[in-house]
Amino acid sequence: MGLITCASSLLAGIMIAVLLPLSEILAVIFLHEKFDGPKGIALVLTLWGFASYLYGEKALKKVEAQKNEQQLAKKTEDLELAAP
Repeated sequence: MGLITCASSLLAGIMIAVLLPLSEILAVIFLHEKFDGPKGIALVLTLWGFASYLYGEKALKKVEAQKNEQQLAKKTEDLELAAP
């Protein structure tokens, strides 16, 4: 609850996505819980979703950076053509 009030809900969602598999792994290690098929599948899907989110954000930032570079190059080119 404190994380949501101190930061954005997006950050809280990311932290929950990270802490869910971590809590499963720690429960297996310290509480000696049984690690069966459904837990393994849930763990893999959670990690896959988190990795997909990070990859998507990285790809989006790369595209935005390329757009900004192209716009800057075009503005620079326009200024060079306009200069006497």
